[in-house]
Formats: sequence, C-alpha cells, structure tokens
Amino acid sequence: FLLMNLGTIGLLMEVYNPGSVFPGVAGAICLILGLYSLSVLPTNYAGVALFFLGVAFLAAEFFVTSGGVLGVGGVIAMGTGAFLLFDTDVPGLKVSLPFILGTVGVTAFIVFVVGTYAISAQRRRIATGADNLIGMTGRVVRWSGGEGIVHADGETWRARSEDALAEGQEVTIKALDGLTLVVVAKGDRKKKG
Repeated sequence: FLLMNLGTIGLLMEVYNPGSVFPGVAGAICLILGLYSLSVLPTNYAGVALFFLGVAFLAAEFFVTSGGVLGVGGVIAMGTGAFLLFDTDVPGLKVSLPFILGTVGVTAFIVFVVGTYAISAQRRRIATGADNLIGMTGRVVRWSGGEGIVHADGETWRARSEDALAEGQEVTIKALDGLTLVVVAKGDRKKKG
C-alpha cells in the first residue's frame, strides 16, 4: 500500500511539473513494486479499483473545476480502497487503520499543497513578453502630433495616442499594435486604442 501511494505521488508530481524526471521515475518504480506485491498477497480487486479511482479523482481535480469535490472524493476513495485492499481473515494481514489515515492524509496534503501552488501560478499576471506591457506606466521621451517615443519597462518604444502628450509626461499602455504601443495620458479613464 505504501509503495502504491509513493508511486502515485511521484507520478502526480511528474504530471503537475513535467520534465522534473526524478518523481516520475521513482513513482513508476514504486508503483510497479506495489502492484507486484499485490499479486503475491490475497488482494481484493474492488479495493485496488477504489484506490486507483481515488488517484484519478485527485489528478482530475487540477484539470476540472469541481470546487474540491473531486479532491475530497479522491481522498475518500483512496482511503476506502486501502481499507478493502486485502481479502483475508488472517489477523495482521490487513493495513492498519491509523496507517491508512496517516498515509491518505499525507497524500491529500501533498496533492492539495502542490495544486494550490499550481493554481496560484496560473492566475499570476504575465511576467514576460509584450503582453506584460499592457497596463504598465511609461514616460514620454519625445512626442510630435499623435506619435512619439515612450520609455516603458526599461525599453524605448514607438507609441501612438489620441491624447495630446508632452515630453516627460506619464502614460498608461492600453494595447500593443505590432511594435507600437497604444497609450493614453496617465489617469485618463477613457477607453482608447
């Protein structure tokens, strides 16, 4: 049970962070060893199915907006599957309840913490590329008519605006048209560009 759990965590970490390699390799090895040990012991396949259904639910939690229902269902399915895993009346040949609760609890904690970080990373503002400029403040270097040069984010850009701008004035970047910024005077609430 522990090997299957470690294997599951490793494979989920590889799915959430592709290219890290080690968690995927270690997870695959642990999962195969865990499945091998199940072939030696008297195994209840309903327990195995519930365990892997729980793993699938935990993995799907980060790809489907479920409000946590899939995650909670995954934890419950994993715990129930672990409890039903071995089909025997022999004392000592069952996974102990405190071990199940501890292992499933740690797995749930790890998956939810990693998922929280992944979701917060997806919601962050773009930090690179041209799209990062939109909404930033720049300063007019030169201006003539409706066009000029603006300094923004450490770079000098061609810009255009419908506002009358002057050298040294602060502007807000509203859009990017090719390599030309579309700007408005800072504090201008009108939608332009």
